[in-house]
Amino acid sequence: FDFNNIDFFLLPNINKRFQEESLDLINIPEKKRLSSVKFRHLEFDQIISTEHPYVINNDASNEIQNLPYWIIEWLRETFTNNIDFKDNSFPKKIYIDRSDASPNIQKFRKIINEKEVEKETANEGYKSIILGNLSLHDQIKYFYNAKKIIGLHGAGFANLVFCQPETQVLELKPSHAGDVIKNLAIKCDTNYNCISVVPEKFNLKNQLGHIRISIEELRKYL
Repeated sequence: FDFNNIDFFLLPNINKRFQEESLDLINIPEKKRLSSVKFRHLEFDQIISTEHPYVINNDASNEIQNLPYWIIEWLRETFTNNIDFKDNSFPKKIYIDRSDASPNIQKFRKIINEKEVEKETANEGYKSIILGNLSLHDQIKYFYNAKKIIGLHGAGFANLVFCQPETQVLELKPSHAGDVIKNLAIKCDTNYNCISVVPEKFNLKNQLGHIRISIEELRKYL
């Protein structure tokens, strides 16, 4: 569709920085963005609706394991067009610090001994980054330039689509978190490993739970 011929785009809540930046990159003008949180009832002459590209049985937790390749390719092509990748100042080793996660997530999923984990990774030359403090451009550059990436199971790993092949990825996760990050990492041609831990608290059969990482096991991957 020619976006110039679309009057408005009805979207989920769009109050996060990365949401606004991603809409900027695909040239959807701010004046045409409507938040479905604010605008609950609308009257229109025509609506063009999209369906989910791969969740067809209303079971997102299971079907997200089958992310199609074309989405990865589209994200890479769309969001890297205007980015200069000649900048080599970005670190080769990064640790994803999730201290910016929402209170609800931190309440139910965290690394109990995270300070110890961060200290160990820092000793091996890893730079801790808080993705929520970075522009979308910089997030893409961090993952594109990284050779090794470590972090707790979470949405930040979506940036793996911007990694170069053979990047080493280590996911720290509750044992019930599933293989969504693993499957994405494999489809992005990265080298994936994980430390999977039975949660000490909130031992629920989903992606939640507080985990304690064995520093001895962590050192094997560092």
